[in-house]
Amino acid sequence: MTQGSSEISSTQWLSDIGSIASIIALALTVWVAIGVRRIKMRFSITARVPELAKQMKQHAARLSEFLNDPVTFQNQLSEELVLAEVTIRSLKEKLSGHPRRITAVPIS
Repeated sequence: MTQGSSEISSTQWLSDIGSIASIIALALTVWVAIGVRRIKMRFSITARVPELAKQMKQHAARLSEFLNDPVTFQNQLSEELVLAEVTIRSLKEKLSGHPRRITAVPIS
């Protein structure tokens, strides 16, 4: 074996090691990204669910008050039902464990 072919094989060997290291680094990056996403979801649930539950109790109290005289409080009753629905949807999303879906909003 000549010295020229030895240099080529060592260069090829280093190239192969670099490629393998790149693939390993990519796999580790994906693994870390998935882990961070899971932690973020758990934190979001832990942080927001008690607050949303408190909001639901407030909605229930207001709805109970408005239902005592539904004719007088018809507008407030409708508004409170909409607010309660929004809170319920948020709770449902947080408790389902599914990541938040991004919705595109057209710019007018």
